[in-house]
Amino acid sequence: MVQATVIAACVLTEDPKEYVARPFVISGTCKTEDYEAQAKLLRLASSALIRSQVDTGRRLYCIATDGDSRRRRASALLTLTHHVENTSPIFKLLSPLPLFNLKCGEDDITMDFDWKHVLKRFRNTLLRQNGILIDNTSINIKLKRTQRAWNFKDTRRGSLLMTILQLLLCKSTSQRF
Repeated sequence: MVQATVIAACVLTEDPKEYVARPFVISGTCKTEDYEAQAKLLRLASSALIRSQVDTGRRLYCIATDGDSRRRRASALLTLTHHVENTSPIFKLLSPLPLFNLKCGEDDITMDFDWKHVLKRFRNTLLRQNGILIDNTSINIKLKRTQRAWNFKDTRRGSLLMTILQLLLCKSTSQRF
């Protein structure tokens, strides 16, 4: 099987004919590259894209990636380098948001992840014995089993927790209990 890293660009527009990802880099991979090699490839591709759009007035706003840990780390090297300046047009929009990360890359480039991969990683964390710790409460698969046995659905906190766990744990996993 041949594997490749594909980098595509998409124009931010309401026109569905223009709002499609167009590949402009295809690089063969053996899945052994480290995050630094991925960062170099992203840096080269970003620079090429930025240069190609000078005449059109378009610019690079965001680098999005799937759930691959090397690409996440590589994207972070490009997009989490400094804080948004208070003179930036996006500062007014983002600064009032509590707990919002105001780090960005050169020219206010931000990073995004495919939300399905983020939820999948969160789900996998919950399936581990340690799970995650929220407000000194360990949330893991054992809590899900306990909650079902004790039927916490009546309490507001228990109901919310049950809803979150049901959303995050896929149906096939839930049916194993």
